Formats: sequence, structure tokens, C-alpha cells
Amino acid sequence: MAAFDSTVPFKSGMKLRRDIGNPETIVLFADHYVALLFTQLVKILPPISGATIFPLDYVESEAVRFYRKQFNEPKFSWHSLPYRILKAPLDGIVWVWHFLL
Repeated sequence: MAAFDSTVPFKSGMKLRRDIGNPETIVLFADHYVALLFTQLVKILPPISGATIFPLDYVESEAVRFYRKQFNEPKFSWHSLPYRILKAPLDGIVWVWHFLL
């Protein structure tokens, strides 16, 4: 979920999350469109493969980690560790900010 999404508001995403059983959720410090920068989808110069704006595939790595966990293949992902460390303080701010509103 994107914390500052006005297309799919964060509160609507939280309601959907509750309705489907509170699954593990990634909150990005972004809006609906900036969230694409956390993936390998946005290319600098299409169709050049591999030349992306954001160098790591954070969303994809977290999705693979989630599926491995669900299928009992727990493997630590060193690939997404830098993002998880950098994101931790922002995650705290976003969760507190949205729960206080």
C-alpha cells in the first residue's frame, strides 16, 4: 500500500486488509504513481532492458519472500535488506500518522 495514495486511499486499503484477514502488508512512503519506483517496471529508456530508475526490485523481492514463506521455504532475502533498513523509520511514521487520524 502507498501511504499517500489519493487514487486508492490508505484508509480504504486498510479496510480491505482487515476484511481479508490482515495479511502481511508492505507500506511504501509514496503515492499511487511514485510507488512504481519501488519496482523494476519503470524503465529509463524503454525498451532498454535492465536500465531502471530505482536500482533494486523491492516490491518483487518482498513478494517472492512472502510466497516462499507461505510455501514453507523460508529464505532470508539479502537483496531487500537495505530497503527494509532504510524503510523502517518511515514505516513507523506512516503507521502512527494513519492510526492517529
